[in-house]
Formats: sequence, C-alpha cells, structure tokens
Amino acid sequence: MPISVITDKPAELLASINKKLVEDKIRTWKKETHNNIDYYTHTPEQYFHKAWFTPTVKKDELYFAIVYPKDIAAISKAIYGIYHGRFVEMITSHFYETYDITTITVK
Repeated sequence: MPISVITDKPAELLASINKKLVEDKIRTWKKETHNNIDYYTHTPEQYFHKAWFTPTVKKDELYFAIVYPKDIAAISKAIYGIYHGRFVEMITSHFYETYDITTITVK
C-alpha cells in the first residue's frame, strides 16, 4: 500500500525531504532511523507512532511503503487515510516542482 512519487531525481527528492526535516521546515513529520532503515512518522500527538513510511529510491520513482506497529496486523482506515493523505500533502506543499505524478495504491 505504497505512495509512489514519479520523478527523474528520486534520490535528490528524498535528500530534500530529509534536509527540510532537519531544518524544521516540515514540522508535522519526523524521520527516525532503526537498523539503518529510515522511517517517517506523523508527529501530531494523536497520530504519533501509529504507522511509519519507509522510502525506497527506484530509477524514476520515490516509493514509500507503510509500516504498522509491531503489535497490530493492520491499522484503522482512519489512520491509513490520515497518514497517506497528509504525507502526500507534505510532498505537494513542499516539493510540487520536483515530481510529475503522485499515486497511492490501496492494494
């Protein structure tokens, strides 16, 4: 159930996202690293650590797969919708000139 961002510079887009997070220009998302894997979680208290996205850089795509907390098999539709919608909103608000298409795959 990924978010796919089609761009000719996926590694640069990911670096830009990380830079803005470090500079505190994106305040509603946080990057955490565990076992050399980056995870992005939504920071408002009611959504914090309810899920995460992990990035994968592909040839012409930056791909974000959702990860659920270890103790549950699936998250609620509401949390799924909030995470996906707000992550795409963040990409669109901050990086709209750097990509061509954004999609969310449900299955």
